[in-house]
Amino acid sequence: MSKGWFILVGVFSVSLGLVTGGLIKGNIELTAAGFVIGIGVFLIRNWLK
Repeated sequence: MSKGWFILVGVFSVSLGLVTGGLIKGNIELTAAGFVIGIGVFLIRNWLK
């Protein structure tokens, strides 16, 4: 696997952390940022395939 895939997995884990933290703390900005990053990672992953 290439270095790019490892970076994508790391960014995706940050995205999940932001969504989870935002939901736990009730902070809509963190949750929204996590979703935006997650969608970006999904689109980049599809582009790399």
